[in-house]
Amino acid sequence: MLKSWRGNEYKGLPGERRRLLSGKKGGYKFPPKGAQDNEPTPAPLYDILVKELGYKDVCLGPEKFDALKELWPNHSYCNPPYSIKALFVDAAVRSNEEGSEVLLYLPFDPSTGWFHKLYDRNPLIIFFLKPPKHARYPPMLIDLDFYPRPEVKFIWRLQELKDLLPPPPL
Repeated sequence: MLKSWRGNEYKGLPGERRRLLSGKKGGYKFPPKGAQDNEPTPAPLYDILVKELGYKDVCLGPEKFDALKELWPNHSYCNPPYSIKALFVDAAVRSNEEGSEVLLYLPFDPSTGWFHKLYDRNPLIIFFLKPPKHARYPPMLIDLDFYPRPEVKFIWRLQELKDLLPPPPL
């Protein structure tokens, strides 16, 4: 019987499964928490969001803008460090409650409290039908902009974002 999921304590499992779960030869080992925090937004997506649609990137670093302490300006975009994304979700919700439209690039994980906190704000959720191959969970854009109910959209091409997301405020 399986006693623990820590280390190599997989004594109750058949050989092949024990080898796969222990992360040895042939098994997949997830990187440690925070190891992929600095993964940038894919360049084509970033160019459309920031350069063409005019979103202000608030997650460039606390020396430029402290996104965890300050209210985000209207039409803000953030690709938060994944190991502390719940803190950035709280900051995004606070800013949205104060009247700002906020766009987040996050992994789709509806089993988490931060996802439900965002979903309760009636967001527009945009899925990419061609997600990056390295992603553990498919990435999504989640837009908080006072929609009457939650909406879900699927896109093939990044250019389709221009039709879905609101234009920059004048």
